[in-house]
Amino acid sequence: MLSKLIEQSKLISLEEETHTYSLQNSDIEFQSVTEFIHTFFREFDEVKIANKLTSSHPKYVGLDPKELIKIWNGNRDRGTKVHKQIEDFILKKDSDIYDPKSQQAIQFLIKKCIKNSNILLPELIIYSKELKLAGTIDLVIYNKLTDQISLIDWKTNKKINKRSFRASETGIKWPTQNLPDCNFTHYTLQLSLYKYVLQNHYNIKVNGTFLMHLRDDTYELHKCNYKENIISDMLKEKKY
Repeated sequence: MLSKLIEQSKLISLEEETHTYSLQNSDIEFQSVTEFIHTFFREFDEVKIANKLTSSHPKYVGLDPKELIKIWNGNRDRGTKVHKQIEDFILKKDSDIYDPKSQQAIQFLIKKCIKNSNILLPELIIYSKELKLAGTIDLVIYNKLTDQISLIDWKTNKKINKRSFRASETGIKWPTQNLPDCNFTHYTLQLSLYKYVLQNHYNIKVNGTFLMHLRDDTYELHKCNYKENIISDMLKEKKY
């Protein structure tokens, strides 16, 4: 099971700048899992939202919208750096300096995950030629005793929101119309789709999916319920 997962991941690569996936000896145009999930919710218009926040929100009034966008970009860049540092730690690549959020992830790994019975696979790419979908799982943990895997998604956001960003807004297509439009929903669906692909296209049993919220001084683990029926409905909407 594990060897198949690793070998297939070697056949596909990710172009970071364009966030596009390319499979060896194939002309399939894969849609990323993240992009697919986003099509079921209102698009995040950062310019429009930055303008609104800097003109109405007490925390941002007086701030230039461009400066706010610059802050957002800086936060995203930091998240990318944290992911890379965690990957390097797992792969035993030496580093003298770790971001505080990376240190929290490392503490969690040492306490809970690094065991003789576990094999850790960071930044693992999975795909389905049938669905024309591909995505990168932050961490796959294979347990040799149970022959099952768990999935972990690292998040460095300031907050994990379980309520809609905008009042009581929900998804914009029928499979997600009863789901709150918030980042926890998006992340849960993303992990559920990874699980769906692994179980239905790799024949691999996934034990659990987890969201790890990293902060500077602590971490919080969120268990994400499997939304199998919703994922199945969402895939019916996919254009091939």
